Amino acid sequence: MKKLFLLIFLSCTIGSVLKAQYVNLKISKLKIVISKKDTLMGNDNQIILKNNRSKEEVEIYNNNDLVIKATYQVSTNNGVRRSNLKKSAVNLDVNYTFIYKGKKNKIKTERIFYLDDDKKFEEAQTAVFKEGINNKLIGITYECILE
Repeated sequence: MKKLFLLIFLSCTIGSVLKAQYVNLKISKLKIVISKKDTLMGNDNQIILKNNRSKEEVEIYNNNDLVIKATYQVSTNNGVRRSNLKKSAVNLDVNYTFIYKGKKNKIKTERIFYLDDDKKFEEAQTAVFKEGINNKLIGITYECILE
């Protein structure tokens, strides 16, 4: 009985591991611009999305005053009555959280890739933070490849 239970448990575990889908995101050429004056460079990063999503926020950049985090999710339009072109779509949803001197700004974006499009893009996002009567504009740009 114990052997049968162990065999069933192992087969379920192996089956769930095989069903898990992994997407690899490679981020390069990360650049942060603060109020068009200061330019900061970030490190290249590789993010593995298990089951096509990042469960926790991934820290893209971090220094004393500025933290930029993101969550990524990849999805497809399976089973939806649409044209073949739209059925082939791969969606990438990105939720950014900019934290500057303790203040948060959240931004959501979506990328759509059709048919044999290269799963490669250049991202550019900006967030505005008010400091009294002055504003801080923080921009982030990077190149990303989905594999």
